Amino acid sequence: DVSASKRGGGTIPRWQIDAILSDDQDFETQRAMLCAAADIWLYERDDGKLGFKVGRWIEPDISLTDRDFFSLEYVQGQTGSSAPNRMAVRYVEPANDWKESVTADVMKDPDGRDTREEPEIYAITEHNQAYRMARRLLAVRQPEGRLRGTVGFIGYWLRKRRFWKIVHS
Repeated sequence: DVSASKRGGGTIPRWQIDAILSDDQDFETQRAMLCAAADIWLYERDDGKLGFKVGRWIEPDISLTDRDFFSLEYVQGQTGSSAPNRMAVRYVEPANDWKESVTADVMKDPDGRDTREEPEIYAITEHNQAYRMARRLLAVRQPEGRLRGTVGFIGYWLRKRRFWKIVHS
């Protein structure tokens, strides 16, 4: 993990998860809690176990071209009207006697219909990380387009990769 600067000086780990997982929680609840806190991407390893990568950009090392696709569909813009244009994350702040805190709003398309979401991500205990997650969540909820396709055997090599390039006519 790399360090992130704090407003008052000093550094903290960029990604930190502060949560308690128990046997009475189902796997989906645990997965959602962990993934939301640190932008975790899960994948199945070759040995059948679970692997994960924590939220960061990884330069793609695979490019898909026309010959890799059996079918490909791209839809420009966003579908539906319920996507928010403002996002803030509610989290617990240890420095504030473990009280709930809310990040400032991250805004996209301020001239559009004003819709705000405020997800509760209680496995985050640092404002810096909560604000970064608000930016990422808003980007996911307001996509520029949607891509759907079927690939051949190269899909096997895509399983462990979060990012790849598409060069298609």
